Amino acid sequence: MDVIVINTGRSKYTKLTIEALLKANDDIRIILVNNGDFYNPKIDKVDVINLNENL
Repeated sequence: MDVIVINTGRSKYTKLTIEALLKANDDIRIILVNNGDFYNPKIDKVDVINLNENL
């Protein structure tokens, strides 16, 4: 299983990026890392780390 880490913020392209990655390879895990207001897709293979909450 591959793990992809994406440093993200408020981007309308985050959802499109996640969907494209999962469509291309469903044996991946995606971790979104950010430090503010962000998109949380609530998808099974996507974990979200909010640096403001986890410090």
